[in-house]
Amino acid sequence: MSELPAKTNPEKRKGLRKNKRENPDQDNTPRWNKECLCGQKLNGLRAESPQRILCDHCDRKHFILPVSKYPEPKRLKKKRAKKRQREEPLSKTISRKLSRAGIAFYGVASKLLNSVRQRILIGFRAFIASLTPLRLTLLSLVIVICGGIYFAIQQQQQSQAVRVLRDSVAEAESAMKEQNWPVATVQFHLAAEAIRVLNRDDVFAREVLQKDRELQAVDGLCLLSLEEIIEEVSDPQQTLNDWETLFRLQIDQRWIIVETWLAPGKSDTVIVETIPLKRGGISLIWPETLMKNHSVESGPVHVLIAGQISAVERSAVEGIDWEIRIQPETAFQWCFSETCERLNFELETPWMPEDSLRSVLERQKAILLKD
Repeated sequence: MSELPAKTNPEKRKGLRKNKRENPDQDNTPRWNKECLCGQKLNGLRAESPQRILCDHCDRKHFILPVSKYPEPKRLKKKRAKKRQREEPLSKTISRKLSRAGIAFYGVASKLLNSVRQRILIGFRAFIASLTPLRLTLLSLVIVICGGIYFAIQQQQQSQAVRVLRDSVAEAESAMKEQNWPVATVQFHLAAEAIRVLNRDDVFAREVLQKDRELQAVDGLCLLSLEEIIEEVSDPQQTLNDWETLFRLQIDQRWIIVETWLAPGKSDTVIVETIPLKRGGISLIWPETLMKNHSVESGPVHVLIAGQISAVERSAVEGIDWEIRIQPETAFQWCFSETCERLNFELETPWMPEDSLRSVLERQKAILLKD
């Protein structure tokens, strides 16, 4: 049989409790612990005054704060929050609050709109009620006067545009015969602005607009050839900043005019024209709308086209080093041989009389006037 544990004497238990109560400072005396820079761990009891302790290992002095004379702060018992029986997910809480906010906003907005509507109706009814025959007459008179002034201004602008169109076209044609290209460029541009004011779309207006566009292209022609552009962009000694400056000043938004045989592309967006050069192949990216009057089955077509340069980039196509992109809305087909005289293009070709540049221009002019 197992022995029962002996009962502890009550007096001994009281003595133990008494000893614990008699030495309260032994457990409650604050201590300090510190580690010296040399790695030695120091500890001890705090005194009523500050202490300076020397490290036994390196004799470094350490300052020890005294015992705090202030009473310990009372710790407040935290009230336990009542747990909800069922805590809903955060997403549902957010959606519920958002829906409540939306409902509140909708209510406020609807009230505001209703009040504004009511104010407008009340103001309109008050205005109608306040109208007397004299006020109606004055209001009608004001409307008639304003309308008359508007139509007078429109008529003056129309008549001025007609006069500018007539005079500018006459001066431009005379300047072209004398090969005074700066005057012809300025006068055709004034005539084109007058046509836009008049909102004309007849054959004469198309011819003037086309001549203005062609002369503007000649006036803003890129002075660098394709060879020079590729030579500049592929120069290893040229920094990126130098190339960006050169592109902005001499290439960007400059016109390029090309006589070539262009095949309508199978793509709905672009036509790629590949040109072999000494420093590598280059592709000109033209918009598909440039060849909208030609079918893919017709094959390459002899054209004279122009457009503004928008970008010079490296090509991802094998065998092609660089790509020159043309701004789509600026590309057009050349139509007039008179403006080609400034470009020194050869209009007649002895070895190709049926497909000379003059024939190309006449064909493209017929397409322009037909549209």
